[in-house]
Amino acid sequence: MRNSGMQIHPPAFNVHTVVEEVRRNLGFHEEKTPEAFMNNCVKTLEKNVDNLIYYGISMGDLQPPRCSSVDGKLCHLLKGINLMFKSKSRIKQKVDIVHFIEDDEEPDKWQQKRQAFVPGLLVMKSNGAMVLLGNEIFLSFNEKEILRAVVAFLATFYLLDMDYPTNWLASMSFLQQLIFKDNQIHPDCDADVKKAIKQFECFTE
Repeated sequence: MRNSGMQIHPPAFNVHTVVEEVRRNLGFHEEKTPEAFMNNCVKTLEKNVDNLIYYGISMGDLQPPRCSSVDGKLCHLLKGINLMFKSKSRIKQKVDIVHFIEDDEEPDKWQQKRQAFVPGLLVMKSNGAMVLLGNEIFLSFNEKEILRAVVAFLATFYLLDMDYPTNWLASMSFLQQLIFKDNQIHPDCDADVKKAIKQFECFTE
Protein backbone atom coordinates (compact mmCIF):
# COMPACT_ATOMS: atom_id res chain seq x y z
CA MET A 1 0.00 0.00 0.00
CA ARG A 2 1.09 3.57 -0.59
CA ASN A 3 0.58 6.20 2.04
CA SER A 4 -2.06 8.66 0.90
CA GLY A 5 -1.35 11.08 3.73
CA MET A 6 -5.09 11.62 4.13
CA GLN A 7 -6.98 12.04 7.38
CA ILE A 8 -10.29 10.19 7.65
CA HIS A 9 -13.38 12.34 8.11
CA PRO A 10 -16.26 10.00 7.12
CA PRO A 11 -18.82 12.67 6.13
CA ALA A 12 -16.38 13.93 3.47
CA PHE A 13 -16.21 10.58 1.71
CA ASN A 14 -18.51 8.74 -0.64
CA VAL A 15 -17.89 5.52 -2.52
CA HIS A 16 -16.43 7.28 -5.56
CA THR A 17 -13.93 9.38 -3.62
CA VAL A 18 -12.79 6.31 -1.68
CA VAL A 19 -12.15 4.26 -4.82
CA GLU A 20 -10.67 7.30 -6.58
CA GLU A 21 -7.96 7.27 -3.91
CA VAL A 22 -6.83 3.87 -5.26
CA ARG A 23 -6.45 5.37 -8.73
CA ARG A 24 -4.39 8.24 -7.33
CA ASN A 25 -2.19 5.93 -5.26
CA LEU A 26 -1.48 3.70 -8.25
CA GLY A 27 -0.76 6.63 -10.55
CA PHE A 28 -3.37 5.74 -13.18
CA HIS A 29 -4.57 8.50 -15.51
CA GLU A 30 -7.52 10.55 -14.33
CA GLU A 31 -10.89 9.55 -15.76
CA LYS A 32 -13.46 12.00 -17.12
CA THR A 33 -15.69 11.56 -14.06
CA PRO A 34 -15.04 10.35 -10.48
CA GLU A 35 -17.45 7.48 -11.12
CA ALA A 36 -15.56 6.11 -14.14
CA PHE A 37 -12.75 4.31 -12.29
CA MET A 38 -15.22 2.84 -9.82
CA ASN A 39 -17.46 1.59 -12.63
CA ASN A 40 -14.52 0.00 -14.44
CA CYS A 41 -13.49 -1.83 -11.27
CA VAL A 42 -17.03 -3.08 -10.70
CA LYS A 43 -17.25 -4.34 -14.29
CA THR A 44 -13.93 -6.17 -13.90
CA LEU A 45 -15.12 -7.91 -10.75
CA GLU A 46 -18.51 -8.73 -12.25
CA LYS A 47 -17.11 -10.39 -15.38
CA ASN A 48 -14.74 -12.52 -13.28
CA VAL A 49 -17.14 -13.82 -10.61
CA ASP A 50 -18.04 -16.95 -12.60
CA ASN A 51 -14.40 -17.51 -13.56
CA LEU A 52 -13.33 -17.29 -9.91
CA ILE A 53 -16.01 -19.77 -8.88
CA TYR A 54 -14.96 -22.22 -11.61
CA TYR A 55 -11.38 -21.81 -10.46
CA GLY A 56 -12.35 -22.52 -6.86
CA ILE A 57 -14.37 -25.58 -7.86
CA SER A 58 -11.48 -26.92 -9.96
CA MET A 59 -9.17 -26.59 -6.95
CA GLY A 60 -11.64 -28.48 -4.77
CA ASP A 61 -12.14 -25.46 -2.51
CA LEU A 62 -15.65 -24.37 -3.56
CA GLN A 63 -18.97 -26.04 -4.18
CA PRO A 64 -21.19 -24.85 -7.06
CA PRO A 65 -23.37 -21.90 -5.99
CA ARG A 66 -27.08 -22.45 -5.42
CA CYS A 67 -28.07 -19.02 -6.72
CA SER A 68 -27.92 -17.54 -10.20
CA SER A 69 -27.63 -13.80 -9.46
CA VAL A 70 -24.23 -12.13 -9.66
CA ASP A 71 -24.57 -10.78 -6.11
CA GLY A 72 -25.50 -14.24 -4.83
CA LYS A 73 -22.54 -15.81 -6.59
CA LEU A 74 -20.22 -13.13 -5.24
CA CYS A 75 -21.39 -13.82 -1.68
CA HIS A 76 -20.84 -17.55 -2.26
CA LEU A 77 -17.33 -16.77 -3.49
CA LEU A 78 -16.47 -14.54 -0.53
CA LYS A 79 -17.55 -17.21 1.94
CA GLY A 80 -14.98 -19.62 0.51
CA ILE A 81 -12.27 -17.37 -0.88
CA ASN A 82 -9.87 -17.97 2.01
CA LEU A 83 -9.95 -21.68 1.18
CA MET A 84 -8.92 -20.85 -2.39
CA PHE A 85 -6.11 -18.52 -1.37
CA LYS A 86 -4.65 -19.80 1.87
CA SER A 87 -2.17 -17.72 3.81
CA LYS A 88 1.07 -19.57 4.52
CA SER A 89 2.22 -16.99 7.03
CA ARG A 90 1.94 -17.80 10.70
CA ILE A 91 -1.44 -16.57 11.86
CA LYS A 92 -1.35 -15.47 15.49
CA GLN A 93 -4.96 -14.31 15.53
CA LYS A 94 -7.66 -14.58 12.89
CA VAL A 95 -9.38 -11.28 12.20
CA ASP A 96 -12.97 -11.46 10.98
CA ILE A 97 -13.41 -8.73 8.36
CA VAL A 98 -16.25 -10.15 6.23
CA HIS A 99 -19.54 -11.22 7.78
CA PHE A 100 -22.88 -12.40 6.39
CA ILE A 101 -25.97 -11.83 8.51
CA GLU A 102 -27.88 -15.06 9.14
CA ASP A 103 -31.68 -15.18 9.27
CA ASP A 104 -31.89 -15.44 13.07
CA GLU A 105 -29.05 -13.01 13.81
CA GLU A 106 -29.46 -9.51 15.17
CA PRO A 107 -28.33 -7.11 12.40
CA ASP A 108 -25.90 -5.15 14.57
CA LYS A 109 -24.50 -8.02 16.68
CA TRP A 110 -21.29 -8.49 14.66
CA GLN A 111 -20.92 -4.77 14.11
CA GLN A 112 -20.95 -3.95 17.82
CA LYS A 113 -18.41 -6.68 18.63
CA ARG A 114 -15.80 -5.24 16.26
CA GLN A 115 -12.82 -3.44 17.72
CA ALA A 116 -9.96 -1.30 16.43
CA PHE A 117 -9.98 0.75 13.24
CA VAL A 118 -9.99 -2.19 10.80
CA PRO A 119 -12.31 -2.11 7.75
CA GLY A 120 -15.08 -4.68 7.74
CA LEU A 121 -17.70 -5.76 5.21
CA LEU A 122 -21.15 -6.60 6.56
CA VAL A 123 -23.55 -8.21 4.06
CA MET A 124 -27.28 -8.57 4.73
CA LYS A 125 -29.52 -10.85 2.66
CA SER A 126 -32.19 -8.29 1.85
CA ASN A 127 -30.78 -4.94 2.99
CA GLY A 128 -27.56 -4.54 1.05
CA ALA A 129 -24.14 -4.13 2.65
CA MET A 130 -22.04 -1.80 4.76
CA VAL A 131 -18.34 -1.02 4.95
CA LEU A 132 -17.37 -0.48 8.57
CA LEU A 133 -14.41 1.20 10.23
CA GLY A 134 -14.19 -0.63 13.52
CA ASN A 135 -17.84 -0.75 14.58
CA GLU A 136 -18.79 2.50 12.87
CA ILE A 137 -20.62 2.62 9.52
CA PHE A 138 -18.40 4.21 6.86
CA LEU A 139 -20.28 3.45 3.61
CA SER A 140 -23.72 1.94 2.94
CA PHE A 141 -24.96 0.07 -0.13
CA ASN A 142 -28.36 -1.02 -1.38
CA GLU A 143 -29.44 -4.62 -1.94
CA LYS A 144 -28.23 -4.75 -5.56
CA GLU A 145 -24.87 -3.09 -4.87
CA ILE A 146 -22.79 -5.93 -3.40
CA LEU A 147 -20.23 -5.65 -6.21
CA ARG A 148 -19.74 -1.96 -5.44
CA ALA A 149 -19.49 -2.74 -1.73
CA VAL A 150 -16.67 -5.24 -2.28
CA VAL A 151 -14.71 -2.80 -4.46
CA ALA A 152 -15.15 -0.02 -1.89
CA PHE A 153 -14.20 -2.39 0.94
CA LEU A 154 -10.86 -3.16 -0.72
CA ALA A 155 -10.33 0.52 -1.51
CA THR A 156 -10.78 1.44 2.15
CA PHE A 157 -7.56 -0.39 3.01
CA TYR A 158 -5.76 1.88 0.53
CA LEU A 159 -7.39 4.95 2.02
CA LEU A 160 -6.13 3.98 5.47
CA ASP A 161 -2.74 2.77 4.17
CA MET A 162 -3.41 -0.48 6.03
CA ASP A 163 -2.29 -4.05 5.30
CA TYR A 164 -4.88 -6.80 5.16
CA PRO A 165 -5.11 -9.07 8.22
CA THR A 166 -2.79 -12.09 7.88
CA ASN A 167 -5.60 -14.61 7.43
CA TRP A 168 -7.00 -12.50 4.56
CA LEU A 169 -3.67 -11.44 3.07
CA ALA A 170 -3.50 -13.85 0.11
CA SER A 171 -7.17 -13.63 -0.90
CA MET A 172 -7.42 -9.84 -0.68
CA SER A 173 -4.08 -9.41 -2.46
CA PHE A 174 -5.37 -11.57 -5.32
CA LEU A 175 -8.52 -9.46 -5.56
CA GLN A 176 -6.59 -6.17 -5.51
CA GLN A 177 -4.51 -7.38 -8.46
CA LEU A 178 -7.58 -8.56 -10.33
CA ILE A 179 -9.80 -5.53 -9.68
CA PHE A 180 -7.30 -2.66 -9.40
CA LYS A 181 -4.45 -4.11 -11.49
CA ASP A 182 -2.18 -3.44 -8.51
CA ASN A 183 0.91 -5.67 -8.67
CA GLN A 184 2.33 -4.41 -5.36
CA ILE A 185 1.71 -7.66 -3.51
CA HIS A 186 2.77 -8.08 0.13
CA PRO A 187 6.07 -10.04 0.24
CA ASP A 188 4.58 -12.63 2.61
CA CYS A 189 2.27 -13.88 -0.14
CA ASP A 190 3.82 -12.51 -3.33
CA ALA A 191 4.94 -15.85 -4.80
CA ASP A 192 1.68 -17.62 -3.95
CA VAL A 193 -0.50 -14.86 -5.38
CA LYS A 194 1.51 -14.67 -8.60
CA LYS A 195 1.22 -18.45 -8.96
CA ALA A 196 -2.55 -18.26 -8.42
CA ILE A 197 -2.87 -15.43 -10.95
CA LYS A 198 -1.06 -17.56 -13.53
CA GLN A 199 -3.37 -20.51 -12.83
CA PHE A 200 -6.45 -18.30 -12.92
CA GLU A 201 -5.57 -16.97 -16.37
CA CYS A 202 -6.55 -20.37 -17.79
CA PHE A 203 -10.14 -19.69 -16.66
CA THR A 204 -10.36 -16.30 -18.36
CA GLU A 205 -9.38 -17.34 -21.87
